[in-house]
Amino acid sequence: MKSLLHYVKQQYLLIVIIVGVVMMLIFFLFNRSDTKANGEGAFETDSFKTMDLEEDLIDDVPLVLMVDVKGAVKLPGVYTFTEGDRIDDAIKRAGGFTEDAEEIHVNLALKLLDEQVIYVPEMGEAPVEIEQYWKEAGDGESGKVNLNTATIEELQGLTGIGPAKAASIVSHREEHGPYQTIDDLKNVSGIGEKSFDSLKDFIEVN
Repeated sequence: MKSLLHYVKQQYLLIVIIVGVVMMLIFFLFNRSDTKANGEGAFETDSFKTMDLEEDLIDDVPLVLMVDVKGAVKLPGVYTFTEGDRIDDAIKRAGGFTEDAEEIHVNLALKLLDEQVIYVPEMGEAPVEIEQYWKEAGDGESGKVNLNTATIEELQGLTGIGPAKAASIVSHREEHGPYQTIDDLKNVSGIGEKSFDSLKDFIEVN
């Protein structure tokens, strides 16, 4: 009888041990799966944060402008400038006016724009309206990007707009409805005054 009780106790103890081991394995596998999922989610979040940070850093770098200076200047040619420079800076970079330049037709106070052409007429020459060539973006007749119809890919054609900001612009449009004016773009996270100033001439709403 004692042998039987001893045998039963051994079997019961063995069963308890086996159940304990199985429970520990299940707990370990569950935690491992949950940790892996959380790690992947954290990685994706960190990736978007990194993209936002990179785009913000780009915003802090002054835009480089390419301007073609022609006509009655001493050194005509294509010159590089930074955002905020004016036509006066371009004329000076091109060596200044020639003696026969019709300076009255040149507004030296205007800010420079990327891909702009500045033409200085000579005395007696009729003022020439020079087209300002803009990089093509979007599919509108104006060549501007429509904030209410543009895709993420089209928005990335704008200066300083990367994948994260383009996605934010589209998300804001889907959550709050169409943009009423281009100024509404400033309501999008990551679009500050500086970013807006560099974009306003290239965007539109319908």
